[in-house]
Amino acid sequence: MEVIEYWKDGKLFKSIQPEKENGHLGIHVPQAHLLSVIIEEAKKYDNFSLLTSTKVVDLLEDENGQFIGIKGKKHGKEIVIYSSYIIGADGRYSIVRKKAGIETSIRKHGYDLLWAKVPAPEGWQPSIKMADVDGYQLALFTQTNGYVQIGWNIEQGSFSKIRKSPFQIFVQKLVQAFPELEETVKKHITSWDDFVLLDVHSNFTEVWKKNNVLLIGDACHTMTPTGAFGLNSALVDADRLAECFEQGDINELKLIQCEQKRKEEVKKLLRLQIEKEKNFSEQFIILN
Repeated sequence: MEVIEYWKDGKLFKSIQPEKENGHLGIHVPQAHLLSVIIEEAKKYDNFSLLTSTKVVDLLEDENGQFIGIKGKKHGKEIVIYSSYIIGADGRYSIVRKKAGIETSIRKHGYDLLWAKVPAPEGWQPSIKMADVDGYQLALFTQTNGYVQIGWNIEQGSFSKIRKSPFQIFVQKLVQAFPELEETVKKHITSWDDFVLLDVHSNFTEVWKKNNVLLIGDACHTMTPTGAFGLNSALVDADRLAECFEQGDINELKLIQCEQKRKEEVKKLLRLQIEKEKNFSEQFIILN
């Protein structure tokens, strides 16, 4: 994405250009593409296996309370997998975290998010575009394959009420904010079902390791969509955790040091998200 633009009353208000050495302000990488690359690399290892259409339903414990594996379901059939370590990378509603009895603190941010995706209009410049609608952020992100992702912040818990109002009046606010989207929006956003609702919250878990259960990513520090920090932060967790493994076992000292450092880094990002959310409207103020 080559530029960040702030739009006000349907007109460009200001823009931010990338530094020359970077040449861009962000790259959209579809998660499916990233996962396919990781999986292909992992297949080079003889001891790698991947179970799709499978979910964890419980953790296995021995007589000493140590976690020794998981119970899962694959195509509806129960399976058991024994493991020296269990890494919970299963997101904000982590079953691994829950079954390990690890508590997490949840913070609401006062808004929910509506997602939608439309084909980009002809001549669309790869960009991030922002507008303020009813005091909430409305953002456009250029995606691969010629699409524009719409992220529309709305008041927390308000979607059920919004759905009772006329659909076209609601969507017209999007068109008024970004007039060049009018044709593609009218063609591809025709009902409330074209929006996906995301319950926005962040959480932070003080315990990232409980005997041989380890948590990474959203499982221990869910972030809001602001700044798109979530996936990148999870990748950093995975990389740092890999450094703590030596000959198939965990170096406990390395792990403690890594965890302490990552917690501070993640807390800093969470504070930055809150700051960005609070100060969003200030981007539309003219400073003399």
